Amino acid sequence: MTSCVRPGCAGRIMGTGYCDTCGHRHIEPHSSSPRPGARAAQAVTAPVVSEDGPGPATVHAVAGVGELDQHGLVVLPEVPEPDDVLVADPSPPTGGRRCDGGDCSMIVGVGYGGQPARATGRCPRCGTPYSFLPQLTRGELVADHYRVLGCLAHGGLGWIHLAEDTRAEGHRVVLKSQINAGGALARRTAVEERRSLTDLHHPDIVRIITYAEHRAAGAEPPTGYLVMDYIGGRSLQQLFDADDIERVFHGRPRLDHVLTYGCKILGALEYMHERGLLYCDMKPANVIHFGRAVKVIDLGAVRAIGDRASAYMYTATFAPPKEEIDRRGWHIDSDLYTVGMTLQALARATEPARGLAPDSFRRLIARATHPEPRARFRSAAEISRQLWEVLREFRSLQFGEQLPESSTRFRATGASL
Repeated sequence: MTSCVRPGCAGRIMGTGYCDTCGHRHIEPHSSSPRPGARAAQAVTAPVVSEDGPGPATVHAVAGVGELDQHGLVVLPEVPEPDDVLVADPSPPTGGRRCDGGDCSMIVGVGYGGQPARATGRCPRCGTPYSFLPQLTRGELVADHYRVLGCLAHGGLGWIHLAEDTRAEGHRVVLKSQINAGGALARRTAVEERRSLTDLHHPDIVRIITYAEHRAAGAEPPTGYLVMDYIGGRSLQQLFDADDIERVFHGRPRLDHVLTYGCKILGALEYMHERGLLYCDMKPANVIHFGRAVKVIDLGAVRAIGDRASAYMYTATFAPPKEEIDRRGWHIDSDLYTVGMTLQALARATEPARGLAPDSFRRLIARATHPEPRARFRSAAEISRQLWEVLREFRSLQFGEQLPESSTRFRATGASL
């Protein structure tokens, strides 16, 4: 059998004329004998053009536009770890948060009359004390071997600290504490979060290493911390808002980059949904691009499917309308709504695309975020499949790539018909 000439592919050409691994059509080289090594160089630096007649050129490798991986997704650009990730002056989260006093729905930690929000105080409605101050200081040891380096950011429920594991040659980890962890709501949420998240093992979801408790001087009871892998990259929000975005992507990001992000995010959410969990707070700030990979982070809003008792944690600009959430709760289609809003926000920064793919993408987003929940996608797998098909449409029309797919009804055969 003939070997596939596509760079990086070890597949063989089937009787159909297509590769059994990458799915690309095989084009015989010209009869002239090239010098040794010239054919391999040509495959990397220039498209191989079909002579079958008019129409888009058949492309095996498109120089400069990004190779496809074994899943048919774009190989993402390299994003190095930032040099300085710590927050110099931790401040209360913008917009405050819900009071921790039982059923009290008051928002605490909000500035009034032009004054900045107070980091500590009492709820003006029920009197429950609150504090937004980081509970750990630089150099402090948690569980005897996690040395705190500083604050990374604040999540929906707790401060996020960067630390190093002194037992693992300084391996960096993230410690996620609970804001005002002594409150009943925070304690209950911490227990629920710990039980549901420590069993998650997916390549595109941040790994929870363990759970540790730490009692600060004079504090009672001890505070619990989720210990997670540190992902040294940039969130999609930081990346797409950065001044150097065109340097990272060698130009403006393209629609197929956004579609690839979407497929990876949906793979992570599908994994969670299969285990009876809802993510609830998808947004560009909660996805880290590091190296050439991505990770879904900040699992503080995760809840069990069907849970109507615990408080909802979400970002209003990416979530379904509050009236809908109050009426029917949070469902799988609600998670998919947030994915649609996330991809729509990312797509605004992409370069204009030609062909039908942009319209296909708009139709897909319109269905994911439809005002009527019954009109939305029913599963992460369903929307992921359609995203992948839009990606194939984009690549075919934008770059002339032929991306055939094996039939689900017929098997390939070398016999003549």
